[in-house]
Amino acid sequence: MAGAEFVIIDKPNGVTSREAMYSTLSSEKGKKGIEGILDPFATGVLILAYGPATRFLSYGHTLKKEYLATIRLGIETDSYDCDGKILRTEVPKVSTEQQVKDVLNKFQGEIEQVPPRLSNVKIAGKPARARARGDQQFEVPSRKVQVDSITLESLSENELCFRAVVSSGTYIRSLAVDIAGSLGTIGHLSALRRTAIGNFTLGPGYSPFEKRMGPAEFLYWLPGLELKEKQLLMVQQGKKVFLESEDEDIVKILSAGEFFGLGQVRKGVLSSIRLLPVEQNG
Repeated sequence: MAGAEFVIIDKPNGVTSREAMYSTLSSEKGKKGIEGILDPFATGVLILAYGPATRFLSYGHTLKKEYLATIRLGIETDSYDCDGKILRTEVPKVSTEQQVKDVLNKFQGEIEQVPPRLSNVKIAGKPARARARGDQQFEVPSRKVQVDSITLESLSENELCFRAVVSSGTYIRSLAVDIAGSLGTIGHLSALRRTAIGNFTLGPGYSPFEKRMGPAEFLYWLPGLELKEKQLLMVQQGKKVFLESEDEDIVKILSAGEFFGLGQVRKGVLSSIRLLPVEQNG
């Protein structure tokens, strides 16, 4: 859809997510946004949107994310990653492949996790990162996150690489530090590549990789509801539409196969949640 698209890119190393966004969408007008910000050293799948498509960007937050992560054992940093200040070093305890696999298994399922102090988690309305840099005393509360799967990819004396599928809000930096601790040593996240967000993966043959789509394609996991022209007009006017179906769900509002926004069906009544401007559809 012209003027309102989602763009999937492979964020390169060494740039912020916002820098990647502005570089990719430099020729596009209107509002721009990101789903799933990556740290500068991290690479991989990044979802961008511009124009009215940004109205639906937040719905991507529910999608699971897959990462390929490398832990450097024996070095602790203040940020839990390779961009941080080194706090201490030690000779890491040597672990066998089976010992590492047993530890990784302990992190599968619902776990308690404490986000890094150098993160954007809000503490009393202010990012923890800003409080830490201001030498403020504070505690970052733990949170429950979901690790659907975590597997060992490779292991050496000083490094281990693992692949994980996790819920949104999971800090791989914290996961790396906790895994190192469970192995009886210290460590930090030395490399990170996001290989997927939901069904959005990096395809072959693109340099740089970039895939564009309209909101209907982006919201692939939501069912579509086809409306007649009169019903669509009612929804756009803020009126409720009575349906024969009693299903309750968030749906993509379609008419003649075109996307017009999202609606909520409850007890056979459709009401709008978020719509495209009347002059735009896709």
